[in-house]
Amino acid sequence: MYVADYSNHLVQRFPPNSNIGTTVAGTGTKSGALTDVDHLAVIDADDNLNICIADIHNDRIVKWASNATSDTVVVSNSLIDKSYKILLSPSSSNQVYTSNSDKDKVYIWTFGNNSPTSTFSQVNATKNALAKQKGMVFDPYGNLYIVDSDNDRVVMYCANSTVGIVVAEGSNTTPVALDSNLNLYVAVSGGTKVAEFARL
Repeated sequence: MYVADYSNHLVQRFPPNSNIGTTVAGTGTKSGALTDVDHLAVIDADDNLNICIADIHNDRIVKWASNATSDTVVVSNSLIDKSYKILLSPSSSNQVYTSNSDKDKVYIWTFGNNSPTSTFSQVNATKNALAKQKGMVFDPYGNLYIVDSDNDRVVMYCANSTVGIVVAEGSNTTPVALDSNLNLYVAVSGGTKVAEFARL
């Protein structure tokens, strides 16, 4: 398990069945140096234990290789400052998705390119745009599920599509998760309840 320690400006990794963490990114000092982060918001890790971090006060996405003592800046853009969630692409080793709650959009970033490669905001519904999207998750087929919080719904973007469809609705939705059978779980009512939606 990885924990993004926002106020202490570092990431810790906890092995299974252990409550003792090891710092794997950052030094605990906030700065723009490549050894540090400044109020990291969200993280994602790949199968090789590389970590991507939304280093929000430095307006950048950084990648920490396993056992590294400094990071590599892969994207630099002021849009990173409002990132709520970050996901590594399931189909590319050099792309990352960020949800930007300030701009009501989800962006795809290609490493080394400081402008978004693609943008998700359109929804095939009466309310035809995302609003304050929060959680995101991929299914094994590359479909992207986004919590469209202010519209009280979950929107799915099929792989290779930039127009979403509504797959679940609930009041004040926040995080989202899928189980191995692709049933959808969403925290609703401000996180006081969890709703299950059967696979489509």
